[in-house]
Amino acid sequence: MADYHANLIYNAGGGTARQFRELAAELKARVRERFGLELEEEVQYLGFGPAGRLHERIHS
Repeated sequence: MADYHANLIYNAGGGTARQFRELAAELKARVRERFGLELEEEVQYLGFGPAGRLHERIHS
């Protein structure tokens, strides 16, 4: 819990980046539908493309 921020998601170690992105998208959609507000994330994602899709690495 953070006293300085009302919307903080904390991964206790069991979640994947993909699961986090899905959760964030769901929460944003619920806020948009209920309150008409568009939430903006303050984080930068590494390993994701501009559309939020995970870049899959192919190892030879």
